[in-house]
Amino acid sequence: MVFCLLLAVAAGACSSSPPGADGNYRNPDRGFAVSFPMLWELRENLLGLDVAGLMPADGPEDLFRENVTVASSPMPSPLSAEAILDGNIPAMIKAIPNFQPGERGRADLSGTPAAWLRYTQTQDEFKLTVVLYAVAGKKHAYLIHCTSETAAWESFRQRCEEVVNSFKVIE
Repeated sequence: MVFCLLLAVAAGACSSSPPGADGNYRNPDRGFAVSFPMLWELRENLLGLDVAGLMPADGPEDLFRENVTVASSPMPSPLSAEAILDGNIPAMIKAIPNFQPGERGRADLSGTPAAWLRYTQTQDEFKLTVVLYAVAGKKHAYLIHCTSETAAWESFRQRCEEVVNSFKVIE
């Protein structure tokens, strides 16, 4: 899933669905809400993702658009955020080119515990830094990805954290 998303975002090849004009995105069927900056482009149902928020390009030479994505999956039995994260790592190792795990930690997203992993990978000519957050709702498991070119990570980090910290489980 991550590999396909990054390919599509880097190539800019998917149709767009406009959410609320204020950048607020709410998906009651999947049980979450999240807020994106107003100038970001939002795409729904992109390669199995619920929503992808893409930063505006910095100009014609900006070939990779930093992004934050949310994917959800029904959770038949309760899991912790750490169990969700740990359960995804084997598939990431197999699917992500040059996957290099880094720091791990825990966060609180609007009162809901999350586990996160920072990793690097390559995608075509891009060296990327990704922070993956795993969140357990009552009925759904959520994966939130913040993806940036590694060279731009520090300037993107604050935007990533603002979007992620706006995430709310509403089920």
